[in-house]
Amino acid sequence: MQPLAHRWSGATRRWLGAGARTLVLAIALALATAPAYSDPSDFSDEPDLAMTVQYPLLLKILQFDRNLTARAGQEVVIGVVYQGRFRASARACDEMHKAAQAAEAERIGDRRITIVEVDLERVNLKDALDSLKVDVVYVAPLRATNIKDITEITRQLHITTVTGTEEYVHEGLAVGLGVWQEKPRVFVNLNASRAEGADFSSGLLSLAQVVK
Repeated sequence: MQPLAHRWSGATRRWLGAGARTLVLAIALALATAPAYSDPSDFSDEPDLAMTVQYPLLLKILQFDRNLTARAGQEVVIGVVYQGRFRASARACDEMHKAAQAAEAERIGDRRITIVEVDLERVNLKDALDSLKVDVVYVAPLRATNIKDITEITRQLHITTVTGTEEYVHEGLAVGLGVWQEKPRVFVNLNASRAEGADFSSGLLSLAQVVK
């Protein structure tokens, strides 16, 4: 991860206003200081980062998508895509709700945030995303699921995907949180994010590991 005293390029410095600089520094500080693992006793299914770390970071990251608020209505709807009968997946969904309740005053731009559930074992993904008017998809840990089946739909619907499972970013999701040198790390799949209609600013990309 780049040090906090990062020297911005001239182009990046011109883009960054006071609000954006504050967001960048907040993300950099969180990445530098947040504890990494959610449950050191079980790395096989659980995300590396606790949801109490993931959720506020993801909200800050989404503020750097210059197209998100234009696509969203009066609220940003985050759909948690999970499997209800898979313990790690259901737990991630529950923890997302708890994190959102603990940070209910948080906003993305001036939009309030609503969390909805999309259980892949009970609903058709495309129909659910359409009917719930989802703007962002958070993909929980899944089993026996081809990530391309999800991204094919999110790209059709122009829905930004985020996850706490790093490998899913390499498989085609747009943004992920993982661990590098025992600290949180942001991963951005640039081609995937563009295919979903996202436009992340250079302020975020300067802090992320870009996957192409």
